[in-house]
Amino acid sequence: MIDFINNLNSREKKLLLAVSALIFFIIFWMIISNLFGEFKISKQNLNKSKSDYEYVYKKANMLKKTYLSNNLEPDLFLQSLNKDAEIFDIKNLAIKEIENGLSLQFQAENRNRAIEYVVFVTNNNYLQPSKLNIKKGNDIYNVVFEIIQS
Repeated sequence: MIDFINNLNSREKKLLLAVSALIFFIIFWMIISNLFGEFKISKQNLNKSKSDYEYVYKKANMLKKTYLSNNLEPDLFLQSLNKDAEIFDIKNLAIKEIENGLSLQFQAENRNRAIEYVVFVTNNNYLQPSKLNIKKGNDIYNVVFEIIQS
């Protein structure tokens, strides 16, 4: 083989070197394009899976919110609220049914803690607030919070 290469003219050697380099670059190009193609397909699969997950997650949350807001029983709801009321320094917690939902009434010594409690209740129970009324009495805030039931 070495004799064959030595017997070639310099022009033929350069041509053989150019063809070898071209073949190398074509093989290299094919490998790179194949890797990028697989990456593109993987990325499309990831995006599809992500959008499917987000769709299912949103639908599940909607069903959960609808179920919880339609099946809100005042006695059970009051029991769950009383557990968290101590954390927020809430006193005299009471619930009464109104025309299209529930009215939650309580007292708090700190207005900000009362608002935090209202936000906590709505977020953790997937409720839709309709009205919030805070009145300051003698060193205590009286809060009335209405919740709409679908």
